[in-house]
Amino acid sequence: LKERPTAIFCQNDRTAIGCYEALKEAGLHIPEDISVVGYDDEEIARHLFPPLTTSILPHMAMGQWAIEQLEAPPTPGRGRYPITKLECPLVERESVGRLGVRDATG
Repeated sequence: LKERPTAIFCQNDRTAIGCYEALKEAGLHIPEDISVVGYDDEEIARHLFPPLTTSILPHMAMGQWAIEQLEAPPTPGRGRYPITKLECPLVERESVGRLGVRDATG
């Protein structure tokens, strides 16, 4: 891009691993040059360098919602279920920072 983005939000943590590698190959540093955020808080996220900021996929809440929908009596002509939003808490780690800020080692 003409102007490099300041952050990349990845579809999931595994995609973020590929993003880390591509950014390193391009000579960019996370989070000094660009921030990276994943989604689903897989175990690997806390072991990357730097550890990946990610959002938790709410498996239990999703399952609970699905069971509640199965228990609800069907409504004639209802069609699709309305959109339901569930909280996806952010797990803040070291892959997000202020643009252009480097520590003494970088």
